[in-house]
Amino acid sequence: MKTQVEVPREQSWREIRQAVNTRTMTAHGRRRLGGNLARTSFSLLFVGVLAALGIYLYQGFETPAETLAPVVRNDPLRDIVLLNDGGVLTKDWVADRLGLPPGIALMAVNLDQAKTMLEREGQVKTAVVTRDFPGTLVVTLEERVPVLRVLVHGEHGAPEPLFVSREGVIYRGYNYDQRMVTGLPWMSGVRLTRRGSGFVPIAGVDRVSELLLQSRAEAPHLVADFREVSLAVLPRIVVRTNRVREIIFEGSNHRRQLARLDYILEHFSRMENPPASIARIDLSVDSQVAVRLAVAASGGTDAASPVSHSRFTRNLPNTQSNRGL
Repeated sequence: MKTQVEVPREQSWREIRQAVNTRTMTAHGRRRLGGNLARTSFSLLFVGVLAALGIYLYQGFETPAETLAPVVRNDPLRDIVLLNDGGVLTKDWVADRLGLPPGIALMAVNLDQAKTMLEREGQVKTAVVTRDFPGTLVVTLEERVPVLRVLVHGEHGAPEPLFVSREGVIYRGYNYDQRMVTGLPWMSGVRLTRRGSGFVPIAGVDRVSELLLQSRAEAPHLVADFREVSLAVLPRIVVRTNRVREIIFEGSNHRRQLARLDYILEHFSRMENPPASIARIDLSVDSQVAVRLAVAASGGTDAASPVSHSRFTRNLPNTQSNRGL
């Protein structure tokens, strides 16, 4: 009689139940599982928001105007707003320079081209042009400030007065106050080089600007008589007035030089017979000031006299004069 032996079936580890009954988990395990699920959900939500924002910005900046909503695309330009802190240019001037046709859509305005057209004018240092929906063009200007005037030959050969900024830029000025214009000295002693329809900027005007600004702040009675400023011997600056043919300033220590100039002019004004004019006052030498007077020539005009040369070496003020410098 044969005996049958039952051989047990082979089993694999894959048949072991892997699921864990949450009821058998500890409280700490359940909290950790919940925290992991919350962090995963938040991360997915954050990535989705970033993706949606990126698509929105891309469509807003890259989508051409023809794909925008017809209402936005065809909304006309209704107004131009000018932001120009301290400047003299007006909204009408901006509209004239841009030359936009009547009824143009706001989206049809080329912002880069408008910026280039405005900055082509030398009076405009920087221009920013933006849209303010539904129908406003906002223009923000920073203007150059003139410090000198210069005469150039115009298109028809006639002399034309232009302005020179602190940066040495030569340009036509618009809407300046006439009293301010007449108070600007003329520039001389430089050779202008044409570039396109304008001129190459002049080097060294920033030095002149520092002298003029300090003179207006501390000695307005002196700078009011400045008629011409020569840049021929930079870094020294030569100033001509109605009374003095040449006043030579060095490139620094302007306050001290202005005080000495004030002292000298006041000294001559107190003389019983003051000279009609002075040929030169050299303030560029730190230790002493050379003064050359002018005498009447036989023809009735003043000429520089080599014998009337004197040096003010005593009682010269270091920083202050009788007029409060």
